[in-house]
Amino acid sequence: MALQNVLVTGGAGYIGSHVVYALIKTGQYKVISLDNYHNSLPEALVRVSKLARDELPADASEEAIASTKVDAHQGDLTKPEQIRAVFERYGKGAIWGVVHIAVRS
Repeated sequence: MALQNVLVTGGAGYIGSHVVYALIKTGQYKVISLDNYHNSLPEALVRVSKLARDELPADASEEAIASTKVDAHQGDLTKPEQIRAVFERYGKGAIWGVVHIAVRS
């Protein structure tokens, strides 16, 4: 079974990184994060990926390993061209779902 792409807006934030981790742990999704890093750091996604990878069994499949890698993109949700660029990078219909966590506080 191929991994389904899920886009998480605000994926590097506190709540977003927990959502990313939960999605990774299912082993069913390839997570794509779109964040402007206004209140977050890209290192949060690196830490979440490493944590999930470290929890895999020694005989983990290539697909399970691939599911722990987050595709991180920096972008601003108020700029439609930046959002469009992320969707175009993966191709029409390639992003199965969107979890919108981004917020301006």
